[in-house]
Amino acid sequence: MDTFNLLWHPKMTGEIRNNKEITIFIYASQDGFRDLDFHPIRSDKDWQSMKSKNSNSVALIKISPKLSISELQKCTKELSDKGNYQAILVEIE
Repeated sequence: MDTFNLLWHPKMTGEIRNNKEITIFIYASQDGFRDLDFHPIRSDKDWQSMKSKNSNSVALIKISPKLSISELQKCTKELSDKGNYQAILVEIE
């Protein structure tokens, strides 16, 4: 992923949530990635189980409103590179 674009559109978000397979991630700058059960995702073995399963897979990442844009860019790049996700939804908690 060479560029970083944030695109928000409520209709599109709803369509993605309804029509795609979603894998949920939690990200915090001090902890890195975790799965929905708060297990850390650090090793290649961890990423194997969290990779995109097909072209309909979408990553949903839950972040803190305190996360900087550069940190968000870093974590979405990692999701794209290691998880092979082409679409990433960001939810600010």
